[in-house]
Amino acid sequence: MKRWVACVWVFVLLSCVTEYKPEHAVGELTELVVITNKDIFQTYMDELDTIFSKPLYLPSKEEYFDYYYGSMVEFNKYRFRRNILIIGKLGDPLIDTLLPPEYRDMVASGEDFIFGYKDLFTAEQNILIIAVPSWKYLHDVLQKNGETIFNYFFNGVRRTLRGWLYGKGYNVKLSDYIKEKYHFAIKIPYGWQISFEDPAGKTIGFIRHMPERMIVIHWEDEPLGGWLTVDEIIALRNELGKKYLYGDYVDTSMTRTYFVQFAGYYAQKVEGIWQNDERVEGGPFRTYIFGTDTRTYVIDFHVFAPGEKKWYRLEQLELIVETFQPIL
Repeated sequence: MKRWVACVWVFVLLSCVTEYKPEHAVGELTELVVITNKDIFQTYMDELDTIFSKPLYLPSKEEYFDYYYGSMVEFNKYRFRRNILIIGKLGDPLIDTLLPPEYRDMVASGEDFIFGYKDLFTAEQNILIIAVPSWKYLHDVLQKNGETIFNYFFNGVRRTLRGWLYGKGYNVKLSDYIKEKYHFAIKIPYGWQISFEDPAGKTIGFIRHMPERMIVIHWEDEPLGGWLTVDEIIALRNELGKKYLYGDYVDTSMTRTYFVQFAGYYAQKVEGIWQNDERVEGGPFRTYIFGTDTRTYVIDFHVFAPGEKKWYRLEQLELIVETFQPIL
């Protein structure tokens, strides 16, 4: 897939329709418009469902993207949407306008069928073009490239979230305070604040409201003795929940653990659902556990956002904790 195409070509050809330009793309973060022919949209809805409507249970069911149909002949009214998937064939006026000749040649020869634009008409915009020589190729292209197509928009959401978090910098004063007092670094975005500090318990929490998102960092001044079992992880998370999170505990039926790279270290990652019976609350959480030569770290974050999509809230927290670095 060609992620970056000849944008100058497109701007020259479409400049006549671009009179008004919003500062940022419009539409919900997880809303996606599919620009194609009506018959093609209806024929390939099963494939589109497989790509974009993967179910998550956090704990209520939600889907990654909400997609809908947009007509090719009305593209001009959709051109400032946040996430746009264009499906067409060579000879379609929109495809021939958006793709420069060298990329149309790639499509004709079968070398490539998928092309991406970032911020083509405005900021925070993700446009992906699927172009085929004829419709008979489309089924195979969607089948073979579903993960690529999904990841393009998934990473586009993360790119927008990163801009929202750090586009104007971060809270240097608070981040420096943490670094000097606790000997690890994390870039705290503006709008976040310390929820609690327990130096004796070697734990600190950060919070952002509306909806509630929380990050808890716990450490021990000794190296990690060995990887934890699932039961040990749940017990550790429950202990933090009891002491700092109003009695939150882990729903053991929806917990999974696996290994990842984090902050330059091999780490255990846990994903699951937290609950709180007294407050009648619950939602998703993720936890990283890893060790340096001198410390063991537990970095936990959770979301409480009833009635809202939670997956991208979790990704927002992932982006924050990805800035974490131990100071050796």
